[in-house]
Amino acid sequence: MIEIYPNSTCTKSRNAITILEEKNIEFSIRNYMDNPLNDLEIKNLQRLLQVPLIDMIRTKESTYINLFGSSAPSEEELFQALLQYPILLQRPIVVNGNRAVIARPPERVLEIL
Repeated sequence: MIEIYPNSTCTKSRNAITILEEKNIEFSIRNYMDNPLNDLEIKNLQRLLQVPLIDMIRTKESTYINLFGSSAPSEEELFQALLQYPILLQRPIVVNGNRAVIARPPERVLEIL
């Protein structure tokens, strides 16, 4: 089953959900803001996405800017920031089995259906 990691305040997240609904695709929602990801879940998402950790992070988010400014944080610093501040996670992330995409733009969800 497809799992989506949206933020309810994010238009792109809502649009990705709409695409899944219009295609009559069954999916579950993981509200990572209320139920933050643990270290294993972050590592698994990174493995499925096949991207550097920095690509999973919203670097324009004020939390990121306050934490790191213009410095280049290490992988461990990025990882710890994601654990502590779920708002930093790119969204929406859509997982289908052993494949995942950051659905920006939302139509990227179609790549893993």
